[in-house]
Amino acid sequence: MYSYYGYGNHYEKEFNFGLFFLYLLVVALIMFFEYVTGIIMIAFCEMMSDVHDLRDKFIIESEQKYNTRGVLISDEDRNRDIIAKGGWKCAGCGKVHPSYETSCVCGMLKSNN
Repeated sequence: MYSYYGYGNHYEKEFNFGLFFLYLLVVALIMFFEYVTGIIMIAFCEMMSDVHDLRDKFIIESEQKYNTRGVLISDEDRNRDIIAKGGWKCAGCGKVHPSYETSCVCGMLKSNN
């Protein structure tokens, strides 16, 4: 109970349930939007990670097909370059593979060559 100066002049302030629930609703909405924003940021970061992985894969593949000036090299030069860097040639089908590949699409293993 609140009272002000003066005789018989009393002012009572009651608890306002409507305003209290409005504050709760605002806090709940803020928390919800923070949660949704966090999920969106996590998804965006994962997407960017996938883009960088694809970019790195493309750079590795493009280095095998292009020389330092960006000119497309012939298949013979490409195969010679791969074997010079530790690659191997399949005994079954004759396809040339980089050193990190352990098997050919025809089923032959690197260790069988």
